[in-house]
Amino acid sequence: QTFVINAVDNINARKYIDNQCTKFCRPLIDSGTLGTKAHVQMIIPHVTSCYNDTQDPVEESVPMCTMHNFPAMIEHCIEWGRDHFNEYFTDVINDAKKLIESPDEFYNDLKKEGNVTLQLTKLSFVKDVVVLAAENNFDKVIEFAVKQYTENFDYRISQLLHNFPPDYKNKDGSMFWSGSKRVPHPIRYDANDSLCLSFVKNYAVILARALSISANESDEYIKTVSAKVNIPAFTPKNVFIKVNDNDEGNTNDNANVSANTEEDKQLTALIELLKPYDKTKIEPT
Repeated sequence: QTFVINAVDNINARKYIDNQCTKFCRPLIDSGTLGTKAHVQMIIPHVTSCYNDTQDPVEESVPMCTMHNFPAMIEHCIEWGRDHFNEYFTDVINDAKKLIESPDEFYNDLKKEGNVTLQLTKLSFVKDVVVLAAENNFDKVIEFAVKQYTENFDYRISQLLHNFPPDYKNKDGSMFWSGSKRVPHPIRYDANDSLCLSFVKNYAVILARALSISANESDEYIKTVSAKVNIPAFTPKNVFIKVNDNDEGNTNDNANVSANTEEDKQLTALIELLKPYDKTKIEPT
């Protein structure tokens, strides 16, 4: 062996290979990616610097409120996409499987999720996936994909503009939508739009595969089914949207107590609704 080419995915492995190549005087070609960045390095022992001689700067995490509500860079959009991919096709599938196979353990873990709002949001999403798996109907998966598209690119943006209209001003009189904050525009689902259809198709196909639901993956079929999905008009909600990660929520104690009581009832009803589902009806992979 005259030289080594790295194909590993963690720093410790890179350091180990670098040490061994230095020890046995073997040239090393190291390469890697991180988000939108990439690098390649040719290392010749005792001639060039080695991998261990350098260290990447600490990556600054993207604030959650920026990523979800005020993205200003392509990196924010990539991070948003990766975050939601894991949520849609890994986390919720594992949660659904745990709910079916070990409901007591699932509900114990759910109680640790923070406030009742987060618990309700998580359980509602898990319920949707459990029901989809039990129904075993690809048309329903397509309908759910349209629902997720609408929530992400229509309703959430409409809600953001409801809270902060284009002419909204800060307390100091400056325009809210300025600098890195760009006025967003909701995009209603249109089956004839290639980007809209691409999102729905890929979402539906990946979810169907994860749940072992047979699917007609042709563009024409998904386009036809998704075009028939009824999309209700957006209805604004009375919600608090963080502008900075350290922003406080609603400080009205009476309103919070009332909302929590209602959400407690919804959570209890949702738990009762899920009781009929057992693991003979769903086996997510």
